[in-house]
Amino acid sequence: MKRVTKDLVNRLVRVAKDVVNTLRYLCEVDKSQCLVVNAWMDLYGKEPVHRNLGDELNYYLIKELTGKRIYNYFNMRFLKIRNYCCIGSIVDSRANGRSRIWGSGAMYGEGRMQKIPFKVCAVRGPLTRQYLLAQGVECPAVYGDPALLLPMIYNPGKRKRYMVGIVPHIYDLDNPLVHNLKQQVSGDGITVIKMGGYVDWHDVIDEINECEFIVSSSLHGLILSDAYNIPNVWVEFSDKVLGNGFKFRDYFGSVGKSESMNPVRVTSDTKLGSLLEYREKWRPIEIDLAKLINACPFEILPDYKRKS
Repeated sequence: MKRVTKDLVNRLVRVAKDVVNTLRYLCEVDKSQCLVVNAWMDLYGKEPVHRNLGDELNYYLIKELTGKRIYNYFNMRFLKIRNYCCIGSIVDSRANGRSRIWGSGAMYGEGRMQKIPFKVCAVRGPLTRQYLLAQGVECPAVYGDPALLLPMIYNPGKRKRYMVGIVPHIYDLDNPLVHNLKQQVSGDGITVIKMGGYVDWHDVIDEINECEFIVSSSLHGLILSDAYNIPNVWVEFSDKVLGNGFKFRDYFGSVGKSESMNPVRVTSDTKLGSLLEYREKWRPIEIDLAKLINACPFEILPDYKRKS
């Protein structure tokens, strides 16, 4: 009974916060200076709750690229307004009839879409495009996760401190297999980088750039590594990451890495040395990010357009 009461209170608090957030948006005098994204994050104040940087880059990246105040459709109520699906596996879950898709992907690539988006400008990868076409949704062959654009707005140029950085998916943070890998290197040769609970998003990017090699069960751990040209390998610590690998394969298909489409399964017997062998097999991504930028359905600041 107490659990039911607590859940009900939490839901009511959530609705109340959403309503206040909606009123805050409606009170904006100049809506042209606002942009509404649609993402799996909670954004009620000046920045989102730090749960998963991969999703929260929808705020940090888009705010910088546009110079606008960012609202999140997921944290609003009773409004049917234009919104943008940019980063995340949200095409088959969050998109609605007023959504413009720019770089987001599907989670599973099967089953019917809940709602058909207003327009698709670009998607994360070719598997999402195939999924949309099978639903009768028009989708151009323009690919790319917008998180790949992050070096345009932040490039720390950090000196290498670690031989290896482990980036667990937020569901894998407490997995003993992560700890087992970390224990195989003494001193400061290895670090665990958390995509959730960070203090400042720049810190996560800094940590990734301080590593010579990234071992990641987080998709955006891999994407950010690729964006900054850091060798990496996709691993699985568990079966907790949703989607059966669809989003990873979708992304790899967009950057010319068909050979990377299967993860390395980490077990209690896995030696770090065997993972380090993948450092030599890694190669930089191949993608035309100018096409992604040119397909953007909202205005990007001129300085960033010139960088493309």
